[in-house]
Amino acid sequence: MSVDYPTLDEAQEKRIAAVHGGFLYQHLFAVGCLLKANGSDVSHLVIERDEDVEIALADTRIYVQVKTRVEPLVPSDLNTAFDRFQQLRDQHTQGQRHGTAVFVVASNQPPGPKLSASIERKELADDVHFIYPGQAMPTELACLPACQPDLARMVADCVRLAEMVPHGVLVPESLVWKLAGKVQAAATGREDLGGYTFHTKMLPALFEQILTQLQRLPALEANYLPQIDEPELINGERIRIICGFSGAGKTSWCAQAAIRSPEPCVYFNARETAGPALARSLTREITGAVVDSPHEINELFATGASGIDSLNALDRHLEAQGA
Repeated sequence: MSVDYPTLDEAQEKRIAAVHGGFLYQHLFAVGCLLKANGSDVSHLVIERDEDVEIALADTRIYVQVKTRVEPLVPSDLNTAFDRFQQLRDQHTQGQRHGTAVFVVASNQPPGPKLSASIERKELADDVHFIYPGQAMPTELACLPACQPDLARMVADCVRLAEMVPHGVLVPESLVWKLAGKVQAAATGREDLGGYTFHTKMLPALFEQILTQLQRLPALEANYLPQIDEPELINGERIRIICGFSGAGKTSWCAQAAIRSPEPCVYFNARETAGPALARSLTREITGAVVDSPHEINELFATGASGIDSLNALDRHLEAQGA
């Protein structure tokens, strides 16, 4: 996107662009954390308090300092961060904060020679981790997104994660920018904008993941006449096939029988549903019909969950409910 006129102060323009670029990278990292937290063991995320991003799990709290640099990291980039890490570590050790503390430096650049030498000599605490582009993510940090070398690839990776959100109504890129705005608002700490914290139980609503029954049995005819030897809708069999020519009255029979059924009935027309979408669509219809609070079933909304995963999670929930 071009601009009309040259700036009055090129140095200031570059400084301001760098500041905004750093904040945007940080916000996109937090967006990645939100997308990976959905349906996971993460309890909540905190934005811009003691660290840039804090991820709370059952017995662990991960503190993330996000850095964007043009060159590899040097010790002076992190002196104040390491001092703050020690203060936080002491509070966890003394029982003033819950769980075990883990500290992460997330950057678009790897550690430089001096910092790498300190890491090799184990001069840093064991609970301090560095993540940067191309580095394998430790298992204990699986809830964090990968770092990317620049903003464009950071956006692309967030979009990739957003594409894995099931039952969403937003275009993935739109979801990413919505979340980036929410993270920016959270960084202000304003209570009227939601405060600093994102609780994972609110993520399905934030992601606009909706499970609504879209298909219904057709309306009954005013004067329905039963046919000879109509089968019972429920006879104890788990799977049945009712065959008949088109227009023979199969759907009308089903609609009439469902009214008299003691069990909830869900109608699903699979004729125009693509094979890969069948399980996810079926999950949507069943959940929308028989589950009062679907957002309480975390596995249904987990980022990366397949249609079969969601259907199995729904089956386990219904079995636990005695349905």
